[in-house]
Amino acid sequence: MKVFCLCVLAVLACLLASTEAATSLQPAEVDPKRPNGCLWTDPKTKQKTYHASGSSWKIGPCARASCNKQNGKLVLLMESCGVIGVRPNCKLSAVDSSKNYPQCCPKEICT
Repeated sequence: MKVFCLCVLAVLACLLASTEAATSLQPAEVDPKRPNGCLWTDPKTKQKTYHASGSSWKIGPCARASCNKQNGKLVLLMESCGVIGVRPNCKLSAVDSSKNYPQCCPKEICT
């Protein structure tokens, strides 16, 4: 029984350690003329753009949004780099904005 509990704890620790994303899910604004996609409003420019259901697009230096159907309704899923705890003698790399999410997220670098 102790071995089983230790195995479960080890698996949970691995799952928690690999969770690096910050996500947000919200109902999508829908254009009545094109009801099969989402309207995305850029928070900086306030410009609206249409995105088909199932598509993803870059929304920041290292973030993406997706238009998806869930339970018959369109939703926007926003994903960005999560908060990473840095161990002693380690540091975070910079965001690599030349890459798409999630490859652009900072990584822990230890010496």
